Amino acid sequence: MKEVLADDTVKAVVITGAHGTFCAGADISEFATGIHGPPLPMVIASVEASTKPVVAAIDGVSLGGGCEVALGCHFRVASTRS
Repeated sequence: MKEVLADDTVKAVVITGAHGTFCAGADISEFATGIHGPPLPMVIASVEASTKPVVAAIDGVSLGGGCEVALGCHFRVASTRS
C-alpha cells in the first residue's frame, strides 16, 4: 500500500484472488513456520485508510481473514459464484 499511495500514476487499487477464490483466510503453512509479513489487522487498517479507492473484486469464496480484507476495502464487487 505504501508504494501504491506514493505513486501518482495509480488512481485506484483492485484486490482480487485467483482460481475461484478471493481469499480463503489464513495460510496454514504459517502455523508451523510463523507469520511472514505484516499482521492482518495492519494490512486492513492501511486499506481502510487509503486515500485512493480500494475495490475488492470477489470471485468465489472469501473466508475468515479474506472476508475481513474484503470488508476493509472501500467497495466490493462480487461475481454470482461468490
